[in-house]
Amino acid sequence: MQNAYKATWPMTLGAPLGSLEAKQPRPDLGRDVVDPARYYSQEFMRKEWELLWPRVWLLAGVTPDIKEPGDFTTFKHGHEEFIIARQDEILNEWEALDPNGIGIVDAALMIESGGYKRFDKLIVVHCRPEVQLERLMLRDKLSRDEALRRINSQMPQEEKLRFADYLIDTSDGFELTRSRSVEIYKQLIRVIRG
Repeated sequence: MQNAYKATWPMTLGAPLGSLEAKQPRPDLGRDVVDPARYYSQEFMRKEWELLWPRVWLLAGVTPDIKEPGDFTTFKHGHEEFIIARQDEILNEWEALDPNGIGIVDAALMIESGGYKRFDKLIVVHCRPEVQLERLMLRDKLSRDEALRRINSQMPQEEKLRFADYLIDTSDGFELTRSRSVEIYKQLIRVIRG
């Protein structure tokens, strides 16, 4: 296949003269040799996970991978795996079937991404800071310092709590968490029934 574009510098790829794309200066990429340890160093990888990956967008898939409501794909990045689904279409379909139904979406970074704005109510699940630290260290086998760095790279819990319509504190175990969840569910039913 013949390429329809002729790449020249600056990389205009046929951009109109005077356009922003055509005016871009050539970046100085330097001539330094990258330290090979960057590709296998556990320390460098830890720093990327702490300082880079939580702050950048990653391509997890494309729309043709999830054409129909109910379709999903998975995306694995390091030690984390995500399920990518056609969430809005599914929720709209359920709402059409039962306008008074309750849909619950569990999503990391819902507040940080602005995704919470798509929903009528927001339930924030949280715990005391010392419990959060202990659980993170245990779950991900992290040292105290590593766990604190990860927690401190996120939006503080106190700030997230201000966005909530409802709060579920999981600090004191499963039974109290379940009890609070049932209580919130009953409150949501009352809201729907007016």
